[in-house]
Amino acid sequence: KKYIVENIVRHKIIKEFVDECLENNLTCAIIVDRVTHAESIVKIIPKAIILHAKTKNRKEIIDKLRHREVQCVITTLFQEAVDIPSLDCVVLAAAGKSSLRLKQRLRNLTAFEGELRTGYYKKKRAHILYLKDNADFLKSQSAAIISELKKLVQQHKNNVFLEK
Repeated sequence: KKYIVENIVRHKIIKEFVDECLENNLTCAIIVDRVTHAESIVKIIPKAIILHAKTKNRKEIIDKLRHREVQCVITTLFQEAVDIPSLDCVVLAAAGKSSLRLKQRLRNLTAFEGELRTGYYKKKRAHILYLKDNADFLKSQSAAIISELKKLVQQHKNNVFLEK
């Protein structure tokens, strides 16, 4: 909990990445496992919308994200395949080593070209931020995820992968 959910240093790295994405008019999803983690991050990224299973208007928020009317969400919902092909950036802020879950989290990060309610949009690349874990109890898990991420990112040559 202290190392991931309440870690201000990690949150600042996420904030820098998200701020840069938003400055470049890119949409962003910060994927977390716990609502408390989302609540901790939103304190330093107040522009973001928290999205979880009990969010009353979650379908509306996802639809708005899909059409680029919402710029940034912090979510526990994107653990499974979600259809948002216009999504530009993903921050993998949650811990975990499941390769299937990783593939599902990154499923939409391919090129996209199409008409949205907000107009025509073309995406050549996606941006992925993975927060490398240096704690002794997470190092091997983190190394396995980085290895898997590099393979997944290479499938779409224009994607940008950052590990911090």
